[in-house]
Amino acid sequence: MKEKYKIEASLSFGKIFSDKVNFLLYVFLGISLIVPVITVCIIFTIALGEMQTSPNIISSLIFANIFAFFLFGVVLWRIIYNNKLKKRIRLWLNDAIPIKTSARRLDLTDKKYKPYQIEVKFIFQEKKQKYISRAGSSVTGYFKFFSEPAKELNILYSPKYNEILILKE
Repeated sequence: MKEKYKIEASLSFGKIFSDKVNFLLYVFLGISLIVPVITVCIIFTIALGEMQTSPNIISSLIFANIFAFFLFGVVLWRIIYNNKLKKRIRLWLNDAIPIKTSARRLDLTDKKYKPYQIEVKFIFQEKKQKYISRAGSSVTGYFKFFSEPAKELNILYSPKYNEILILKE
């Protein structure tokens, strides 16, 4: 029987959204779909003559729909991305081996590394392994949880897929 792990991030893909954040994404998706429906209702009430129109109402409706369209696209992309990542993680967990390792932030030691890039070193089957994460940014929060210059980490290493999952502490 597989043990249940709480995964914080993937070394190659960065931080993984929790179920709470995923729920909020679905709420924002719903809100972005409700805005055009409300707009249609307002247009019908204006067309029936039950509501007076003004340039402010029209411009507000246009702005709200443009924002809702943009929000829909971004949120839908993030939901699809996160779901694909969770499918990959399920694959990686099939052969994952828990390892205690040391990791350090590279962007603090040398300027050629990008923000929040980390290096993980460990020994697996009597061979030294060294992996460097994809670069992140402070805007997206990629590896932002890893704020210390160096620390001990609990990871899961998938030798078949050559992937590292960082566990929550």
